[in-house]
Amino acid sequence: MKFYAELDTNVDIKKFEDLYNKYFVEDYNYAGVPCCNTLKRDEFAYINDIVKKIGTILNCNYIRCCYVLQKNINDDLPPHIDLDDANTNQKYHTDYYSIIFPITGAASTNFHELHKEDLGPSLTHHEQRYKYYLHSDASIIDSIIVTKPTVLENKYPHSVKMISAPRVTYHMKIYNCYHSLDDIKDKLDAKL
Repeated sequence: MKFYAELDTNVDIKKFEDLYNKYFVEDYNYAGVPCCNTLKRDEFAYINDIVKKIGTILNCNYIRCCYVLQKNINDDLPPHIDLDDANTNQKYHTDYYSIIFPITGAASTNFHELHKEDLGPSLTHHEQRYKYYLHSDASIIDSIIVTKPTVLENKYPHSVKMISAPRVTYHMKIYNCYHSLDDIKDKLDAKL
């Protein structure tokens, strides 16, 4: 199983960094990590245009389009399933991906083996899956240090281990995306 695909796009990461430095304001906190939502904020027009373009290219919806700030070297995230996907009122996660744009700092995103009772994102309700991974010590089966825009299969259990801090990334979660990881990469590489 493939868990990620690095993109070859013309997105200007320096522009993401400049906008972060100028306009970052913590809107909300997710699992103890400060986030700044960019949607509906005119000062982030460059990013919001990219978000809309991705939605159009992939013919999908998107949520949680935000900067994420991990301030400290101990801001690791344990193995988990993203429970915030419940915001879409969907029970299953077969059509979810995250796109990460790295800005500064570094961390390893690790993918873990499924819990013995987890039948996967198309058969097990996401709230039940979330419970399986609380305090989990599931083995790591793949990992990546995100150094360029990357699509992640975040519907599978994953964790984050900090390497250098502060770490700033831009996250875009897409759903109702019925393409394979390779197709997403090919479409975004060609048109983004």
